Amino acid sequence: MSIPTLLYRLTTGDTVKFKVKSLMGEKVYSGKVLAIAAYSIAHAYGDVGAMQTEVAQAEEDDLSSVKDQTYMIVKLDSEDRPRPFAFEWIKSIERIEEGKTYTITLFNASAADANAAVSILKGYNYSCKLS
Repeated sequence: MSIPTLLYRLTTGDTVKFKVKSLMGEKVYSGKVLAIAAYSIAHAYGDVGAMQTEVAQAEEDDLSSVKDQTYMIVKLDSEDRPRPFAFEWIKSIERIEEGKTYTITLFNASAADANAAVSILKGYNYSCKLS
């Protein structure tokens, strides 16, 4: 797997949007880079072995051992806890300027309609959640 060159220029505090290959197609994530780390630190933030297995099943090239990879630790917009992502799992990445957060109110909407609205926004690669 070819590693996007921007990964080597990331710094702590960068806000990024990136795609990770998986069996369910590409997954799009966005958030703030908290650290660039080796396995010895990254595995404390999540099960890198399980994620490696998922990526490896969707990837035609061999991946390095989880212990030999470099990771970015990201506080995702959609999750409370930071997660590790190996550079080799990243299909594409872009540094983004921090945007503002907006609140959208749906009046007289069912839960199904609210979920549909979130799905539509996510389809356009927006990070959003229901609250």
